[in-house]
Amino acid sequence: MRALWQLVIGVGALLAAFPPVGLWPLAILGPIALTRLGSEAGSSVRAFGRLWLAGLVFFGIGSGWVAETHIVNLVLVTLVQSFWFGVYGWLAHRVIGRGASPMWLGVIWVAHEMLRHEFPETGFPWQLVGQAAAASPLMVQVADLGGVMLVSWVLVTVSSGLLARWEGRPGLLPALLVLAAALAYGAIRPGTLAEPEPGPVLAAIQPGFPQRLKDNPAAGEERYAVCMELVRTVAAQDPPPDLIVWPETIWPLGLVTEETLEPVGQLLARSLAQVPGAGQPATVLGAAWGFRGPDGEAAMANSALYYDGAGRPVARYDKHMLVPGGEMIPWYQFMPEGAQRWLRRTVVQMAGFWPALEPGPGPNLVELDGLPFGVTICYENAYGSYCRGFVQQGARFLVNISNEAWFGGSTEYDHMELQSILRAVETRRAVFRSTNSGISCLARPDGRRPGPADRLVVDGLDRDVRGSFTARIPLHSDATLYVAWGDWPGWLCLLAAAWAALRRRGAPVSSSNPVS
Repeated sequence: MRALWQLVIGVGALLAAFPPVGLWPLAILGPIALTRLGSEAGSSVRAFGRLWLAGLVFFGIGSGWVAETHIVNLVLVTLVQSFWFGVYGWLAHRVIGRGASPMWLGVIWVAHEMLRHEFPETGFPWQLVGQAAAASPLMVQVADLGGVMLVSWVLVTVSSGLLARWEGRPGLLPALLVLAAALAYGAIRPGTLAEPEPGPVLAAIQPGFPQRLKDNPAAGEERYAVCMELVRTVAAQDPPPDLIVWPETIWPLGLVTEETLEPVGQLLARSLAQVPGAGQPATVLGAAWGFRGPDGEAAMANSALYYDGAGRPVARYDKHMLVPGGEMIPWYQFMPEGAQRWLRRTVVQMAGFWPALEPGPGPNLVELDGLPFGVTICYENAYGSYCRGFVQQGARFLVNISNEAWFGGSTEYDHMELQSILRAVETRRAVFRSTNSGISCLARPDGRRPGPADRLVVDGLDRDVRGSFTARIPLHSDATLYVAWGDWPGWLCLLAAAWAALRRRGAPVSSSNPVS
């Protein structure tokens, strides 16, 4: 019964820390209960099993929005990510359960988050403790020093101190000092940012297509009419935008290829020319890009096409970080040939297509009137380790295009908004989002959550609505430690946790006789 209550309290507190409840301080309580759940198990194997079960509940409920695409996707995500919760249980038993200070909690928790965040092809950068704290404009500020992993470490260090106090061991005072330092930094840091320069005016169109309409080839002309009406509306604004941003893969008239690249731009330019006083705004167009691969076979990429004000194609960015299960199949190339055939047949029967997009080469910049910026596509916005690459190349702001209609107005939208705040603080660059169904917004580098003036709101709703959103981009040039060093807290914690887990220790500490 004790173990059951630890599971319920630990998982419940973590779930409540994230949207839709959003009580982020509860993220401090969750790791305490889950650490006790693992450290008090009779063996490392049982500790793994206990936390694996906790992970099934946590990800099964907390990632429930994945089921909007297909229930099988939720099952797979839950099974894979629960494994890393199990690893945390194993670490908790090997380290804290064998007599180490509870202050190790912060290290091993961040180590397990780093593993599930960065593991090749199956990384899942959602439901990290630090992501919940992005809702706090004070707590999120330390992200410019060490990213989301440093935010996580601060919170779970407080968890460590509270656990130490519970066990009658030292550690609470250092933990509270860490928290006080983070809050003080959060209060002071925004005021130290240089005054931003007024940047270009960007406009996002949000057509609000449900996924069934977006995927219907017969409705291409209908979708085109809606998109162009939104484009003409924003082009007629005073002042007109410098750049109109279409959402991810929203171009409705089929694949864009080398042969159709210029005609698409001419079509955009002719439509804008019909708007009196519109000027010549540039365009970022989310589209499916069709081409021939090295083997001569037809291939496709998820791309952002950049056109200048005259409709001339200037640059193309191909999505590099593909969604596991939706745009690529993890570890497919390592499977036996028979397994590959069975998997391909099964996936096509279930989903109606085979997810095998070609990844792009990685970050590259485009320029708007001499101003360099970077474009990321949907899922890439969840990875600070990737987004920092654009700023290292000189990006003055970031644009993210996305289609989240797959998730039907769920809390995934709120999770992605928190990711955008983290990216803006980590890089101290504005993040402008254009989405098909929401949330289209501007995340500012000072870490404030986008208010009504910084997001598209229609009749009080910020999702599953149709409209346009315009904002002038604040241009910051502040350098950050995160852009220079990346996720260094996560890697350090991973190394330290490996050392602590492999170090020989005594017998497990009895749960009925806690260390004093």
